[in-house]
Amino acid sequence: WGLARAAQAAIMYDADVTPQVYITPGSVNGFWAINRHGGMELALRATDAQSNTFNSSGNGTYTFFTGVQGQGTRALWDVEFAANIDFDGTSGLTLSDVDVFLSADSDPSEVAELQTFGVEDWWFNNKPVGHPTIVQNRDNLGNAFSFPKPVFSYDLTQAGVYDFKLSVRDNDSPFVDLFETSMRVVTITPPPSLTGDYNEDGSVDAADYVLWRDSEINGQQGYADWRANFGRTSGVMSGGIPEPASFILFALAILLLLGVRY
Repeated sequence: WGLARAAQAAIMYDADVTPQVYITPGSVNGFWAINRHGGMELALRATDAQSNTFNSSGNGTYTFFTGVQGQGTRALWDVEFAANIDFDGTSGLTLSDVDVFLSADSDPSEVAELQTFGVEDWWFNNKPVGHPTIVQNRDNLGNAFSFPKPVFSYDLTQAGVYDFKLSVRDNDSPFVDLFETSMRVVTITPPPSLTGDYNEDGSVDAADYVLWRDSEINGQQGYADWRANFGRTSGVMSGGIPEPASFILFALAILLLLGVRY
């Protein structure tokens, strides 16, 4: 095809992809870092792994906490890509004419060390089988058990800066990007947990007592931690610690309602 390399156009941030591109069940359009050229559209975004929240800064940067979920193999965030090789009907191209690549940074420092993979070789396409112009998927790079995606070298507990690039290459020039879009994921260490906040919602309250009651987290020390910090939020007092009398009344109410010992 001999397609010409494009001058890098301005990426559109927090934008919507062409509606027929994005069909992942249960999710929503929006918050993409999008580049378009010659009738082709490339889009990247990062997403909270358990919800449709994107924590976007508006400039192609997405911020999430470090840490793992599930069995300790999954990050708290997912990467999504969407490529439409003929989004407006003007390119005349199909996926058979070009190759789409996702490049992912495994170095948490500002230096990008990109590993590059052809998306049609390494990811299942969420579009219908054989769709001629669209390829897309959402995946958790910490999950080593999702075949056939590649295994990335991530320390999910380490704060860092990770760069991603989605690019198109001409079949006749397989090592030259015609154009690309990019984004950055910043992972930060969450604030220290509050002792006694067993459901990790930022406050020590009755819900944490119920969790302690059901599992006896740290035994009697767990109960002592909950009692000592009852009424606190993460580093901030929430109306102060209850006076002893009110605390006892509160605890008795729990005992009566839940039938809990102690």
